[in-house]
Amino acid sequence: MPPEVALEVTPPAVTVLPGASRELAVTLTARSVTGTYSFGEIAMKGDRGHLVRIPVVAMGFK
Repeated sequence: MPPEVALEVTPPAVTVLPGASRELAVTLTARSVTGTYSFGEIAMKGDRGHLVRIPVVAMGFK
């Protein structure tokens, strides 16, 4: 995310076993009023080297 938006994911690391599920809490904080969309992603790397990306879009406004 650009510096206008803070992105925090809790917990910062997880292990997901086959057939299981885990929950992540995502907190977005707008640091300034931009009036435009900010784009980013949450990236998770698997133990086999694969990458999972979750797109995130936010806008800071009054």
